[in-house]
Amino acid sequence: MEMKSIKVLLINDFLYGGGAEVVFREINSVLNNNRIHVDIFYKEEKQKLIQSPISYIYSFSNKRKLKQLFKNNRYNVVIVLNYTSALSPSILSVINEYKQKQGFKVIYNAHDAHLICPNSGLNYFQNGKMMRFDEKMTIFTFLSKRLDYRGHIFSILKKTQWVTAYKILKLQNTIDIIVTPSYFLKERINLFYPDKDVKVIRNPTINQCLKQPSRIGLKGKTLHIIFFGRLSDEKGLIPFVEALKSVTIPFVFDIYGEGKIKHDIEKAIFENNLQSKISLKGSIDHETLLQNLTNYDAMVLPSIMYENAPLSIVEAAASQVHILTMQYGGMEELAKCVGNYYFIDPLSSEKLDSIFAHLKNARFEPSDLSEFTKAVFEKRILNLLNSIC
Repeated sequence: MEMKSIKVLLINDFLYGGGAEVVFREINSVLNNNRIHVDIFYKEEKQKLIQSPISYIYSFSNKRKLKQLFKNNRYNVVIVLNYTSALSPSILSVINEYKQKQGFKVIYNAHDAHLICPNSGLNYFQNGKMMRFDEKMTIFTFLSKRLDYRGHIFSILKKTQWVTAYKILKLQNTIDIIVTPSYFLKERINLFYPDKDVKVIRNPTINQCLKQPSRIGLKGKTLHIIFFGRLSDEKGLIPFVEALKSVTIPFVFDIYGEGKIKHDIEKAIFENNLQSKISLKGSIDHETLLQNLTNYDAMVLPSIMYENAPLSIVEAAASQVHILTMQYGGMEELAKCVGNYYFIDPLSSEKLDSIFAHLKNARFEPSDLSEFTKAVFEKRILNLLNSIC
């Protein structure tokens, strides 16, 4: 079948939001640029909270809307990204119904671990702390844990949605191919579903891969560090701030972003007497952020959660910024992939002092980032479609 005659349905919870929404729009752009007919289906333009417990577990209204779309169209491929926050897994039952009638293939682009755990970050909460599930996680492991920071009711909702979708209705069988941006998640999915066809296609993070000369040392007299992203517990910012208290190497730490723990971070800065060294910069547009990024020596991502394929690591590498992150999950994988990294766990003032001292005279060696370019992403998406149509 010629690519131009392929008709694709692209599905996601939201049009705008985080990394999944960026990829959602990028796939749409790739298909349109190659004159492939594509329809998009999403619940809301921007992210919203759960409207009702029932629609979160199984939305009959979203099911009806999607069903009408299938009645009016015939597709060769359906690509599903995130669906659990707004659309609900009910859409998979509709897709499965029309898959049998129309014979199309279903690709699930997994941006998190939802398919294998009700907590998509592979986390649970114990004694007020976020904990990570290990590789030997089973359904019995996570059903006995609290899986939502907001409390047991939200945890029960997540478990109910997941068990209904994948243990009772077996909706995962609708999916023919799973695409994920990291080998970390691929391996976790294959541990849970060993028979699933899982392919790795890196997220399109940079426009092009430019060759840059290596450089040595800081960009100024003081070490400049940056964090950018959501200000939430799982990002590990408060433990990082606390570990900075006894660091002797001169530094400045700028935090870009907004979130529910902003005031807790401000409190930690004040309690550790770091007001002159740490600044909360708020949110700025992404383009301006990337322009500012080149002024920093190091980017820190101290997440307590595994992370899947954090874009900030690749963006830092593209801007000749050293990476300070954790030695687990997608953070470890991407850091090793792009180079110029330092693992900072377990966090301590002594460890940070040693790394900061080394950074004063460290050489930055640019690495090949072509895997993360939009051109390579486009090539691999088109190759995937060509292989199944």
